[in-house]
Amino acid sequence: MWFDSSELERASAAADGAAGADLRDAVRALVPSRSLPSGPAIVACPFCEAALIRRNHPTVPGVVAYVCSMHGAWLERTSLVKLIEDIEAMGLEGVRARDDRRAARRVESEKAAERDLQRMAMLRARHMWTWLL
Repeated sequence: MWFDSSELERASAAADGAAGADLRDAVRALVPSRSLPSGPAIVACPFCEAALIRRNHPTVPGVVAYVCSMHGAWLERTSLVKLIEDIEAMGLEGVRARDDRRAARRVESEKAAERDLQRMAMLRARHMWTWLL
């Protein structure tokens, strides 16, 4: 399913409340009962024909979008259903808050790794001077 630049945001908002019931039912009807193989590795933008960039959703496992920064995004049926189910379960604000928490944890983890590297470099330098004395 192709979404123009702002349509995916509007579809997500629709899935967040009762008004999105028609959208959810329509998308679920598109998904077969058995899983189909993923689409082609390279997908072209229907407007500019540039190769779309494959992006994994940062917090919803298995959700993949093919994105054109100028025109929009292509989502496969199963990815769209997973995204809608996640929004249904947590609400759009809940999904955004979870994304923010995970991003903050990732930044903190990167800072801790940086501190560990600096501490190891300091210990290595101290060890070298001790060996020389």
